[in-house]
Amino acid sequence: MFTNTRGASSFTYITGNVSCTIIGLTNESVVQSYDFLTNNTEELVFKNASIDELDLTEPLGKATPWKLLISDSNVTRIIFPACMSPSVVHLLNVGVDDVRFEENTNLQDFRVDYASLQVISATVSKLSALDILWVTHSMLANFSFDILENSSISLLYLVANQIETVTISPGMNCCQHLEEVFLSDNKLKTFDLATIAFMRKLKTLFVENNGLMDVYTHLLDGQNPSSELWHME
Repeated sequence: MFTNTRGASSFTYITGNVSCTIIGLTNESVVQSYDFLTNNTEELVFKNASIDELDLTEPLGKATPWKLLISDSNVTRIIFPACMSPSVVHLLNVGVDDVRFEENTNLQDFRVDYASLQVISATVSKLSALDILWVTHSMLANFSFDILENSSISLLYLVANQIETVTISPGMNCCQHLEEVFLSDNKLKTFDLATIAFMRKLKTLFVENNGLMDVYTHLLDGQNPSSELWHME
């Protein structure tokens, strides 16, 4: 393990055989060069960052990790570039307002746990290989399936947020590969089953611990739901 600290107000980076952890990144310690990263870096970690915008274009242009972890940080905006290689991105205990993606064919698993995120960016629709969308113990208040139009995800896990409404625009055709939806431990009072009626591969919907008072199906004239059977808990 190698440690290098640059100046009293700068960041520290720790490199291992296949990992690199960048600690304490701030607005005052913007990295001019990520030359310490190599193609041998399989896991890239940002920890204890406090910065307005974390643009990952430069570091993910230098290294090709399969996993990216951002933890214990406060970042107003995170920008993920099109060129990035990680198949797994995990935000853990992060204060963040905005997460933005560009067109990408590598990212398969995007997870957010214990964050201040209030909205899932519509730019997730640009992740053509995304299989798992996971946001828990965060501040999501509403969720629209519209952001998943043409998405390939099979697992949507939105447990323990603040979600009060789940919607989809009339006529929207999305989530044709979605198999499981987890909405447990939110604040749903009503749920329209028409929201998920045309997701032909959906097998399971979990909505326990929501205080649901009304579950109904409101289909427009001429609409016929998927013939697939699914189980709600």
